[in-house]
Amino acid sequence: MLLKVGLHTYDVTFPDVVTDQGKDVFGLTDTNTLTIQISSSVQHSLQVETLIHEICHACFYFSYLWKQNKPDEELIVSQMAFFLSSVFIDNPWVLKFIQEGRAAFIS
Repeated sequence: MLLKVGLHTYDVTFPDVVTDQGKDVFGLTDTNTLTIQISSSVQHSLQVETLIHEICHACFYFSYLWKQNKPDEELIVSQMAFFLSSVFIDNPWVLKFIQEGRAAFIS
């Protein structure tokens, strides 16, 4: 699946197992290859939160926040992903509203 983040298009895959430096992880973003991997072996709700988490990593990288006095990227991204997941799940109208706005903008 393709996912656009800003001007960049990521290839998102869902392999059974995702590893980072020899450890099994839920997801992984590579900003050099523009790829995101999400483990398909975890529950769907965790896949959703992990996908949003990995999208936040891409946003973090391309917004150059990592250049600001060594922020704790994992903490920032984890918190953003958790709350965004909750907002999107608890308020399905939000994504619909965003999509409708985008459709109107493209038309």
